[in-house]
Amino acid sequence: MLCSPEELLQKNQALSNTWLRYQAVPSFDSFVELAVSINSFTEFLIDKGITALHHASHQLEQVTLALFNKDVGHPLPQDALDDLNERVIALGRMANTHASATADLAERRHDPQHPTPHDLGSARPG
Repeated sequence: MLCSPEELLQKNQALSNTWLRYQAVPSFDSFVELAVSINSFTEFLIDKGITALHHASHQLEQVTLALFNKDVGHPLPQDALDDLNERVIALGRMANTHASATADLAERRHDPQHPTPHDLGSARPG
């Protein structure tokens, strides 16, 4: 199922905002909210068929779920915070790259000066 670049960026921003809220108020409740947000984003990516982002989001989800441990308090230990932060940032970069590539491809499809490989294939003589 197709996804507009705007929709992808909006969903990614929602995840980033939840991470920022956890960082501002590190509690068990805000961590649960973060885990739910990551799961929601992962499900969105599965639904839209965005495989590479889905795998990265799923990895983030697994790391987050592993932190639901009776020995882990809030705020999280610094190494866990740093790891999650890097993963959220990397996922955001990937989402931005995917959205830009998708927008560029859509723009090229509407510009006859820059045919896409699909356009060239359909223009071949039969």
